[in-house]
Formats: sequence, C-alpha cells, structure tokens
Amino acid sequence: MDLHSVTAPCRKTLVLAAVIALSLMAFAAIGQTDRAELLEQAKSLRNDDPEAALKLLDRALADQQTDRYSARELATVAGLLEMRAAVQRGRAEYDAASADAQRLGELAKRSNEPGLAADAAFLQGSIEAERGQFAAALDRFHAARRRLEGIDRPVELARIFNAIGVTHNFTGDQARAREYFQRAVDAARDAGAEGAAATYLGNLSLTVAELEGPRAALPMLREVLQLSEETGAETTATMARANLCDQLVKLEEHDEAETTCLAALDEVDRMHQARWQAGIRLTLGHLRRDEGRLEEAVDWYREALAIASASVPTIEDEVLASLSEALEDLGQTAEALTLTRQRVALRDQQRQSERRELVEELEVRYEVERSEADLELLRLQSALQKTQLQQRNMMLMALLIGLAVTLLAAIGAVRSYWITTRLKRDLATRNSELEQAVAEITDLARHDSLTGLFNRRALEELGQREVNRQQRHGEPLSVMLMDIDYFKSINDRFGHAVGDEVLQSLAALLRENLRDTDLVGRWGGEEFLCILPKTDLAEAEHSAHRIQSALEAAPIQTAGDPVRLTVTCGIAAVDTRLDQAIQRADQAMYRGKHEGRNVIVVAGRGAPDPG
Repeated sequence: MDLHSVTAPCRKTLVLAAVIALSLMAFAAIGQTDRAELLEQAKSLRNDDPEAALKLLDRALADQQTDRYSARELATVAGLLEMRAAVQRGRAEYDAASADAQRLGELAKRSNEPGLAADAAFLQGSIEAERGQFAAALDRFHAARRRLEGIDRPVELARIFNAIGVTHNFTGDQARAREYFQRAVDAARDAGAEGAAATYLGNLSLTVAELEGPRAALPMLREVLQLSEETGAETTATMARANLCDQLVKLEEHDEAETTCLAALDEVDRMHQARWQAGIRLTLGHLRRDEGRLEEAVDWYREALAIASASVPTIEDEVLASLSEALEDLGQTAEALTLTRQRVALRDQQRQSERRELVEELEVRYEVERSEADLELLRLQSALQKTQLQQRNMMLMALLIGLAVTLLAAIGAVRSYWITTRLKRDLATRNSELEQAVAEITDLARHDSLTGLFNRRALEELGQREVNRQQRHGEPLSVMLMDIDYFKSINDRFGHAVGDEVLQSLAALLRENLRDTDLVGRWGGEEFLCILPKTDLAEAEHSAHRIQSALEAAPIQTAGDPVRLTVTCGIAAVDTRLDQAIQRADQAMYRGKHEGRNVIVVAGRGAPDPG
C-alpha cells in the first residue's frame, strides 16, 4: 500500500471527526439553519461514510415536536427524514427506514403537499420492493404517480416511472419493465435532468439485455458510463460499471470483465450499498466459475451470501443457487444439499409473504370501503339531526308550521332509511365482489393441491420462459414425460386414498432426484412432466434411469401395504416449441407402454431402453 492510500483516509477521518465534533457542540435546541447545515453535511458524507451521516441525521431529528414547525422547517425535516431513510435502506436496515418513511407520510398529510406525499410513497415502496413485497410496492408507486401527474413535477414523475420499471424487473416482467424505463428516460430528458436520464437508461439497458441478449445492451451501458463520468454522477457511473461487468461476464469477454468488475467492486464497497455489494460479488463468482477457478468462485459466492443473507432477498436466492452448484461441482455435496434446502425454505418464505401481502391488501381495501360507508352514514345522521332540530324549533312557532315540519321530518326519515338501505346493499355488493376476487386468485394458484408440484398451467408458463432462455443462450433443453404403470390397478386394489399417497410419494421422489433448477409438475392424472434446462437427451435419459433406480430400490410406503411402483418415460429435446416437444415425448412414452412398460424411450430413437 503506498503513502497516498494511507494518508487520504487519515485526512478524511480527521475531516469527519471535525464535522461530528462541531455538530455535537451545537446548541441543544437545533434551529432551522442548523438543520439545513446538518442536512448538507450528511449529503456530503452519505457515500463515503454513511455511519457518520446517520449520526448527523439523528442529531438533526432529535426534536420530535414537529407540530410547532413552520412550513419551511417542515420541508427541511422532510428532507432529513428522506435522507436518513435512504441511508438506512442502503445499509439494509429496512425496519428503521420504513419507520422514517411513515413519519414522512405523516408530515405530508399535515402539510397537504402532494409532492411530499409522493416522495413518502416512493420511499416506502422502494423499501417494500427490496424486501420482495412487490404488489405492495407497485401500489405505493402508482399512488405516487397519480399524485404527480396532477402537478408539474416531471423529474419526480420520471423517478416514479423508473421505480415501477425496477419492480416489474424484479418480478420477471421484462416487457413491462422496458416500457416504464423508457418513459422514465423520456420524462427525465424532457425536464433536462441528464444525470437522472443516464441512470434510467442504465436500467433500460438491463431489460434490453434480458429481451434481446447482452450484446444489444453493451452500447447503451457504455453510453451511460460516459455520460455519468462527464457529468460527475459518481453513483450512476458505479451502477453502469457494475451492470457492464455483469453483461461482459455473460458474453464471456473475460479480460475486459476482470478490469471492469474489480473497478466496480472498489466503488461499490466505498458506497456501502448492500444490494450492489452482494450483486458485484455474485458476478465475480460467475466470472471465476466460467474461467474454471471453482474454489475462487466459491469464495466470492460466500462473500455475496454473507451480505445478502436475510437482507437482500432479491439476490439471496440466486446466490444460494450459484454457490450450491459450485460446491456440487467441487464434490462438496453435503453443503450443497444444505444450501439447496435453505433456498427452498427462502422461496417458501417469499411465497408465504406474497400470500400474506395479497390477503392484507384485500383486507385493507375492504376496511377502506367499509370506513367510507361508515363515514357516509355518519354524515347522513348528522344531517338528519340538524333537520330534526330545525323541526323542533319551528313547532314552537305555530301548529300549522308544526304540522308541516312533522311532514318534512317523516319525508326525511323515509329518505334516511332509503339511503341507509342503499348503502348497506352497496356494501354487501362490494363484499361479494371482494369474495369473488379472492376466489379468482385462489383459482389461479400455480401448484397442484395433491402433490404440491407445479400444475399444468404453471408448467406451460414457466416452460415457455425456459424455451425463451434456451433460444437466447443456445443451451440444450429436454422434456421428460412419465406415466405410472398399472396405476388403475393400484386404485382398484388398494383404493383411491392409497393411490393419492402413491402420487404424493412419487412427487417427493422426483424432487429428491432432480435438480432444483428443473421444473417438475403433475401434467394430469398419473402423468408427470419434467422440464430439464441445460440438459441434452443423454443427460435426460440418465436422470430417468436415476428415478427408475430409486423406485426399484424401495417400495412406496403407504397407510396400507407397500406398493412396488414402475414408470414408463418418454424423452424429447425441445427445438423451438415446447408443445411439440411434449407431444413427441408423449408419443415416445406410449410406445414404451405398448412395448412392455417400465422402459425409457427417447423420441427419434429405435428400441426402448429398459429400466
């Protein structure tokens, strides 16, 4: 390490110490000028020393009595809250960041400022997106979009378009993500915000890479890197360099990838952004794996997992898969199996979170609608009470007027009853619509209720994604269709309950004997379909033999007698259409049925291979 690399951090430490010391010597009651100065100091420290920035922000926000602030002071406090939440989000301290986002939302309600309300919704949505709560995040972002479209805030609106695009990118909807990223770029350029436009162009390039391949994204990423360096946008330049590193690795341009990735690693580590730190290490692991340096790849994957674990779920799943595969290639199968189980548990947790999120969203909508109905009833009751008071006062004036008032009261009572009845009927209708929505969501479940495997609809959807990926990368893809031999005899002899146990046991055996990246589902009845990415016909046939061997090794244990089980398999390669490959596998399987059962038949090959 040279002298310059030692003295520069020392100088920075002295400057930071001086800043903190001066801040601690301020008056106990912080004024508006002090808060504004602390905010500027925190901005300057945010990337280089987020810990020091948080200390300054905590000091500036120590006073909780915001009810006596002026409009200008509220704006400064809002900026402090937004800055502190952003720093905490970058450190994966999501609970603390969410609390500040809620406080920002409360200030927005008090100030009645739509732009501030949009900022609060954006901040809360960003936290939810990084936690994997995508439906809630999209709801926040679209709420912010609706607020901003009614006022002249093009830069903030562009930021919201970008956030919506990022969320769709997380969910795998690249076409929709591309649409919103393009809208963000156009809006930022129209507003003259070239730095923001460069950031959004970088995100757009990633969707282009997914849809058209990494080669198509390289010119856009290089443009983003040049623009950000020319404008001095260090954060955007770091993002562009990290994304360029990822695409170069995918294109196997190892020399340029090595230089770009290591430069991006240094910059990301200085910024203390957990998601970026984990992501760049994951990419370096891919680079070392492609170079055949598996042990170094494992080291990078472990560093990525240590950062992403329990804090960056959008990256943790991919890190677990990559580390598990690398360990398996090194022969460390026990640890690889442990990581695979950890990944399955993570996915189960994410699915449960998504289900809870959906139920909570429906509950919130129901409560909002019910509250609106209650408020309408209260307004009607208040109006009715006012009318009744006027009626009593008028009765004192004269009998004739009293009779008229009595008539008016009767009319008002009828009207009140009619309105109340109509509101109750409308509320019942809305409840029915919510119940119908829940039923429709349940019907769209992607898993077979008996076996827990993917159902036919999910297999068709996910299988098409694998076909698209195969066509982009030129990798082999095979399908294996298997049918339980003499399953009707099992049902007739032992009963349907035992038949269900056989289906469930075979489903568990398939999960144990196939890779985590393979798609396994119940195609119909006693037929099971396996979609095998990165697998040629020989490897698929080997997988089928492994399944048959597992069935031969031990009978299926049921509540009744043990059941000896055999399957007939048909295997076909996927060219361009998944449905045609499945049809060929089906024909091969039924040829095996006619030629003796308990065999493996590869489409296009002569005699079946006995199990």
